Amino acid sequence: MERKYPVLHVISIFLKVISIIIIIARIVGGLALVAGASTSHSLILTFGSGIVGVVGMVVAFIIGMLLYARAELLDCFVDIEFNTIGTYYNTKPKKIASLKNNVK
Repeated sequence: MERKYPVLHVISIFLKVISIIIIIARIVGGLALVAGASTSHSLILTFGSGIVGVVGMVVAFIIGMLLYARAELLDCFVDIEFNTIGTYYNTKPKKIASLKNNVK
């Protein structure tokens, strides 16, 4: 059976890829910020940059995971629609056949 909403599948894949890119890019950026802070000679700059790097990594991970979850939710909706249509087509002929047998 052909899927009814093929564009939603493409959007879901796109969101998954974007979310993974966001997570990886921010983790690399956060690690670079923390590593750069450790080479600084100012205590305030070192502490502030380290905190910003770690908080940025955590926030980006949460945002990336929420975006990935949204993509999975789209997949779930498409699967529900696909299964609902399949169930409808699988049970429809049986109901008609059972009605024909009872009419005798």
